[in-house]
Amino acid sequence: MSFSFQAARKHKAQNFVFSPLSISIALGMVHGGAQSDTAEEMKAVMKLTKDPHSFFKDLMTTLKNADEAVIMKMANMLYVKQDFKILDTYKNLLKESYKSGIQEISMNEAGRGIINSFVEETTNSRIKDLIPSGVLNDMTRLVLVNAVYFKGKWAEQFNANNTRDHDFHVTKSETVKVPMMYISKSFPFGRDKALKCTYIKLPYIGDELEMLFVLPDEIDGLKDLEEKLTGDTVAKWSREARKGMKVDLHLPRFKIEGDIPLKQILQEMGMVKMFSDNADFSGMDGKRDLYVSDAFHKAFIEVNEEGTEAAAATGTVLFSARASGLDIEHSKSNG
Repeated sequence: MSFSFQAARKHKAQNFVFSPLSISIALGMVHGGAQSDTAEEMKAVMKLTKDPHSFFKDLMTTLKNADEAVIMKMANMLYVKQDFKILDTYKNLLKESYKSGIQEISMNEAGRGIINSFVEETTNSRIKDLIPSGVLNDMTRLVLVNAVYFKGKWAEQFNANNTRDHDFHVTKSETVKVPMMYISKSFPFGRDKALKCTYIKLPYIGDELEMLFVLPDEIDGLKDLEEKLTGDTVAKWSREARKGMKVDLHLPRFKIEGDIPLKQILQEMGMVKMFSDNADFSGMDGKRDLYVSDAFHKAFIEVNEEGTEAAAATGTVLFSARASGLDIEHSKSNG
């Protein structure tokens, strides 16, 4: 989770959404084929465990067995250029640890359509055109993709008749009108005096999953809070939140969607070698001529009176570092 907060701090947009889960799983699949210094750098930046693929395998199993009261879909795919050979060991790792499918395609606009259709179908049409036009070409060898979709209803739903337009303070000097939902119920909540904020958990039907909302004490306190947030802090809040008296909860109804410059963010975090032509992904094809040319991420979230719908997808494109073309052998003529 620390990796997630680090990535968020690198993105300077005012309002944005991204899925640490989708990004981590996609990078986990890439890491599975990385070797030597490339693997070590990825492991350090992502703060991976000694056996990261077992961790992701357990995570995939947990998500697959999520409460039936919510809809949770996740799918991984490795798209391979036709006639490009990858190692059986890498195929087996993706299948066993990431439940990944493997498909050969042409690396052109038709192939891009296949990839984007897979993402769109998995995310209930919430994520479209993950891979932009013009990205795939003759140098493309592999595309690794993760897509995830979630839809859950609140255990205690808001009454839409109580939703009213209210002021929302963006900064001390900027206020906007937003549709504000309202409910008066007992929810697990708590205070963090050190970080000067209040947090509250809203469970989904089934009580296995929940959403955590955090409100800084000061109108302009969000930036400072973001800088100090860690995975350990959020885990502590989740453990310590307690049900008590009734809470009058006013919560904005909102929808956010968009993409983030994932390649740039990862490079700024220190994940540099994987994007260079000196990268070592010999665990994928037995050679050292692959590198990640680009990485894409799109996400969507809508929170309303009924519950939450969210979707995300991450794609990494691997090129060959060797120029394609004919090898022409010159011979001396006997003249």
